[in-house]
Amino acid sequence: MKGAAFMTATHPVPVPWLVTVFVVCISAAVEVRTAAAAPPPDDEWHLTTELALWGTSADGTAGARGIQADVDVGFSDIFNHLDFGAMGDVALYKGNWIFMFNGFYARLEDDQTFNDGRGGAITSDMGFADFALGYTIVRTEVGDHMPLTITPAIGVRYTYLKIELNPNQFPTFDDHRDWWDPYVGGQVVLGLNPKLDWRTQATIGGWGVGSDSVWSGATFLDWHFRDNMAVNVGYRAMSWDYEDGGFKWDMTLYGPWIGFTVKWF
Repeated sequence: MKGAAFMTATHPVPVPWLVTVFVVCISAAVEVRTAAAAPPPDDEWHLTTELALWGTSADGTAGARGIQADVDVGFSDIFNHLDFGAMGDVALYKGNWIFMFNGFYARLEDDQTFNDGRGGAITSDMGFADFALGYTIVRTEVGDHMPLTITPAIGVRYTYLKIELNPNQFPTFDDHRDWWDPYVGGQVVLGLNPKLDWRTQATIGGWGVGSDSVWSGATFLDWHFRDNMAVNVGYRAMSWDYEDGGFKWDMTLYGPWIGFTVKWF
């Protein structure tokens, strides 16, 4: 473990502006819903998978057993201290219905200064899995025959966290939590041309079931360079406000995204 990636936070947590973008897209789409005949949905079953690299930065507060540390970590710091990381998406859809799964796991290690003044090391294991069911309520065309769809969704996010603290000259201790957060959200897709889509997603939830609040937002350009393959570039942010006893995870992860999608059938 080297460097000092976990440092006192000096930047504000990013505002969930992508959620605002999502709401604006929905409002605009509802106004133009009758502007053109809606293309009929594809009633065949389809399956897509995506593997991605998320250039993640982190901002917030994390702690266990009452010992906390402020976090302000850029992507280069996380990459230098990443032991392992993996993520992927799966989507199964038919007609207007779509089932979506998104998973992420990472293990980080770093040197740290805790809120009681002691130095030491911190190791964190983090994983989450999103499960969502959506139904497309708007299929229309805007502008110069650009297809637009709006798909509200309901879902649940499972989060697992383990934090291990190793203060200098003190015994190592760890703590872990896992919990579920319900949420609502959805997706807006605008076809810019036959090979390029603009896709925006957002969710909000928690409501004290697991976290006090959770939200996420993302926007991507999807380039369909083949009928069954696409490259996705964009930006993604996710946030939790969770506290249970002395365990705290008040954190926002955010950064650029690049992925590769395959449509299997």
